[in-house]
Amino acid sequence: MTFEEPFVRWFMVAFFSLFGAWLIWRRGPVGGGGGIGSIACGPDPQAKRLRAALDERRDLRTGSSHGNEIAGAFSLALAVVCTLAPVPVSAAYAIFCLLVAALAGFEYGAKRRGTQQRTAILGRREPTHVIPWYWFASAALATASLGVYGTGGWQRVLVVAIVAVATWIGIGFAARAAVLPSALSGHDVGAELVVDRRLRLCRAGGAFTTAVAPLYVFASFSGFTQSPAHVVSWLLCAFAAAAPALWLRGQLHRQLTQQEYAALAT
Repeated sequence: MTFEEPFVRWFMVAFFSLFGAWLIWRRGPVGGGGGIGSIACGPDPQAKRLRAALDERRDLRTGSSHGNEIAGAFSLALAVVCTLAPVPVSAAYAIFCLLVAALAGFEYGAKRRGTQQRTAILGRREPTHVIPWYWFASAALATASLGVYGTGGWQRVLVVAIVAVATWIGIGFAARAAVLPSALSGHDVGAELVVDRRLRLCRAGGAFTTAVAPLYVFASFSGFTQSPAHVVSWLLCAFAAAAPALWLRGQLHRQLTQQEYAALAT
């Protein structure tokens, strides 16, 4: 099954249409704080402090953000374009994921810059402090493996290039979100640091997993059974897309760690 087959094209048109309509209906900023609320639930004696810090951070995300509406409108536009023009739907999907990752990164940065709260740089930050280096390495290997799909004319090379470039621009936005300075009100610094770390992981990790998704989608619908090399590329792309997503889900839904308890004690 390849992107050139009519069934796949119409499947992606339906995806762009339905997903776009859902995003417009959902409204608000791209992404959310899914998972960070788990640390403020339950009988933990620190839960009240964390709920207060989490509510304060949620207030920062209110306002005139229209990320979902923008992404939804773009998705609907892609559905129309893919219906009326012979545009490679693999490239369309990659560009859509790039837009979503970019919106998430820009919105997170805008909220940080726009808030009146005190901004603190607490030591040197690296993207790998939030997203482990091995997820970047797996994305690099998967991207390099797409070279096996670049045979058969310049059009194929162009599509592979678009997917690869879109993926790494999206990863760049994720890295940017990972190193933004902390915004603290000073009301309860310990609790705010814990919430800040979870929200940073949510936004940066979410942007990263969105950015690498096109690798798997492209490999899955580009005839990955053509040769053993294509199968290996598909496996690398599947791992690069699925493993970080599963890791992120586990990280966001885990209970307080020793490091977070230590931060709460400050």
